[in-house]
Amino acid sequence: MNKAKILKGQLARESEMYWDQIKLECEHFRIKGFSITPIESYIPDRVDIKRAIPRGHLPPRLEDYLIKLWHEVEKFL
Repeated sequence: MNKAKILKGQLARESEMYWDQIKLECEHFRIKGFSITPIESYIPDRVDIKRAIPRGHLPPRLEDYLIKLWHEVEKFL
């Protein structure tokens, strides 16, 4: 999920509900025989991302989120 809302170090209720819906949809398609797995990583909604585009680099505090996401993507590749 991109731009996940984080409150007090946790996914916000709206983001959590969206995440749960994605998992349900993936399960629905798995039952139909599709090989689909939701990615568990997310990128938090931060203004730093928007500011990083013209600067050409991401802020260090987002690196852990991106590394975790990349490791999950690598599993699929």
